[in-house]
Amino acid sequence: MWPGVFGAAGLEQHQSVVYHIISCRTRVASAGGSVAYRSGIRAKCSTRAVAAASGADAAIILAGLPDEFESEGFDRSHMRLPEQMDRLIAAVAAAQPRCVVVLSNGSPVLMPWLGGVPAVLETYLSGQAGALALADLLFGAACPSGKLAETFPAAAEDCASHAHFASNPRRLVYREGLHVGYRHFLTQGVQPVFPFGHGLSYTSFEYGPLSPSESAIAISDPAAASVLTLTLELRNAGSCDGSEVVQLYVASSRRSGGVHRPARELRAFRKVWLPRGESKTVRLDLDARAFAFYDTRAGGWRVEGGEYELVASASSEDVRSRAVVSVSSEGAAAPHEGAVAANPPYVEATDEVLGQMGLQVQPERSVRPFDRRTTVGEMGEEAGCCGKCLYSMLICGMPKATNPIEHRLRLEMTRTLPLEILFNFANGGAGCVVLPDWLLRGLLCCFNTCPF
Repeated sequence: MWPGVFGAAGLEQHQSVVYHIISCRTRVASAGGSVAYRSGIRAKCSTRAVAAASGADAAIILAGLPDEFESEGFDRSHMRLPEQMDRLIAAVAAAQPRCVVVLSNGSPVLMPWLGGVPAVLETYLSGQAGALALADLLFGAACPSGKLAETFPAAAEDCASHAHFASNPRRLVYREGLHVGYRHFLTQGVQPVFPFGHGLSYTSFEYGPLSPSESAIAISDPAAASVLTLTLELRNAGSCDGSEVVQLYVASSRRSGGVHRPARELRAFRKVWLPRGESKTVRLDLDARAFAFYDTRAGGWRVEGGEYELVASASSEDVRSRAVVSVSSEGAAAPHEGAVAANPPYVEATDEVLGQMGLQVQPERSVRPFDRRTTVGEMGEEAGCCGKCLYSMLICGMPKATNPIEHRLRLEMTRTLPLEILFNFANGGAGCVVLPDWLLRGLLCCFNTCPF
């Protein structure tokens, strides 16, 4: 018997969960088995789910982020799953070691129970055919071949943008600079839970030596379409057919003395399907931009001469094969004398570092005087009694959604809407001018002159 244990708050109300149950029961029934379903949301239900799992041959735990944790229109305030879900996963895993956690979420989550479960299947938001695909993967009819397109950090604090993201409601400065995603984790030596490009399979792949078409290349045009070809032999060494994504990263040997760059950067990849036991030559082409950097002072792409390490990997951290190529930059493509100063080393780009790059952080936009860019929320908070009255009228006049998540989305959208866009929406929805521009100008004049 295979029990499907569903522990996500609100997830059992989703039609997709019904499809998951039907698909799993159909697949197991065809093999002469059965599936017992138990909800695990409330404490009593969780106890029953754990009991069912302990008496079964294996357990499937469907977990994920409910609408109140993740949706369009508002940012997540943390990376955690619902608390009762984490407790359920840990309890089921302790009672039934043969379990798999199936995650349904749109972005990375924390996994405090990871050390106690043998397998995690990340399905993201798999859509209407997700249940059939899930059954195929769980019962071996298909081989998992996906790779993560983002890093799963151990904590939100490990991300480069954590210190300054959302620190100011009216201004966002991307101080992580080049250190976006996996580049930050590789360069700063921060260990993630799962790295960018990671993805396991029911089979295994062996990488042969990485062979560049030339050991030295000269680049005169940073926009050149193809400057180097690399090949390697890929072999499916496992017991089933499957696909592998070969990832090619480039690293400059002059990181310490040249322009500032991440430790290595993804420059090419190729997905290859291989029957078990078979091999194939994989070809990866690099253009000039694979070796170039953007010179902020010169306002263009340039190539820095020197040695570059080429790394074939199964993920950003799982290096399988390496090669080195020497690059020379000719003519106008050579970096000018200020290139190094224009790209100084940094962990977080302070105002001083940005200034060295020729960039300047614009001063924070003051809420007053109010103008067309003023949001409805700013008007309600800062425009005195007049603003508060108009804000209340807008919120009260908004149709109330029966779904609390939908209502929250509407409130958030209205609060962050610039006044000019609000007027445009009203006129566009009505098919005629119901809120003339002179009314907006009059309101702004009233807000800016209102003494209370």
